Amino acid sequence: MRKVKSHLIFVLLLTSSSQVFADYNLESENTLQGIHRNFPSGSSRKTHLVESFFESRSGGRYSSDDLQVETKFLLRSIQSPSNRDQDDSSFSDLTPPRRLLKLYTKLGSDKSLNQTFLDVGNLWGGYSKDNWQFTLGRRAIGIGVLKTLPVWNRLYPVVPTLSGYMLPNNPDIVDIRWGRESWTIAGYSIFSQYYDDAISAIEVIHYGEKIESHLLVSHWWERLALGYSGVVDTSKGIFRFESLGIKSKDLEDQDGFQFGLGWERAFTPKFSVQTEYYHSSFGTSRPKNYVYQDPNPFRTLLASDYLYPKLSYKFSDFMTSDFGTLVNLVDESFMFTNETTYSLSDQLDVFGLIKKPIGQKGQEFGYLNVPVTRQNFEYVEWVSVGIKMTI
Repeated sequence: MRKVKSHLIFVLLLTSSSQVFADYNLESENTLQGIHRNFPSGSSRKTHLVESFFESRSGGRYSSDDLQVETKFLLRSIQSPSNRDQDDSSFSDLTPPRRLLKLYTKLGSDKSLNQTFLDVGNLWGGYSKDNWQFTLGRRAIGIGVLKTLPVWNRLYPVVPTLSGYMLPNNPDIVDIRWGRESWTIAGYSIFSQYYDDAISAIEVIHYGEKIESHLLVSHWWERLALGYSGVVDTSKGIFRFESLGIKSKDLEDQDGFQFGLGWERAFTPKFSVQTEYYHSSFGTSRPKNYVYQDPNPFRTLLASDYLYPKLSYKFSDFMTSDFGTLVNLVDESFMFTNETTYSLSDQLDVFGLIKKPIGQKGQEFGYLNVPVTRQNFEYVEWVSVGIKMTI
């Protein structure tokens, strides 16, 4: 009898799991880029680099009325020239960041100048019942309302105008949400192998007819952080605001305040404008202090004030181009970017990306002499052409 019961349980499990796999929606997103990078003429040496980058996200998702499960594997690879210097800081490092679960593996020799990593990009399950929603695992999470210069969202690479790949890596989280009518209360924790990388937060959200408001209370990287953000939809465009006050427990670490303002508007179906302003007390208002600032995880840029205007134009139903400029308002250097996408089909796009830093010696987007290392710090020029295929 016990054996019959065990067989019945096995059959039930097999039947239920086969049903889940039958409803599993498989998909694959693959990107291949050819990239040329070089240092501006202000560098003590010129470095021209042509390399290829490949990224693949493949997996599937199951969804029912109350259950969701998603699994995606992530493969990233850089193929660099054989004459590159292994210690040269101009070459990107694809090593995934430290998280609670170390699920990645490096393919190939550790001594190879090329890099290939296989990782788990998404691995999570979610359950919804009535007004409650519970999520556990590795997945993307959205925090804050600004798009380009986020004050709250420190979990992903910010400021896409900067040189380098700036690749997103999803965190390991537990997320519990309760929602009713226009209110949502979210509590989430982001885990890491190290306590100083952990984040725990409670966010209260109200969705009004014209105004969306967010209140955040969190224990963020061993600091207390309190913030407010909001979105206002008007006939003159959409206005966004984010603020965050940081209180440190360490007497040697400074407290700080950051805020950002954003505005966007579509003037025609083809032409739209986006502008964001960012201020951080962790940045400096004196360019000569750039290389002497203490490390701080809440500071992603050197100066205290930045402006980012972006123009988007749709040339046709298949071709769109974005023109943006990140301006350092302290030293007046800037980073120009252009990204153009042409859609060949619903599953196939080609794109081009240009990043051009413009500045002089002593400016952030020029080049800086670092006395300690006796080396120059500078952003590289970036030109890439790629193809993206979704199956």
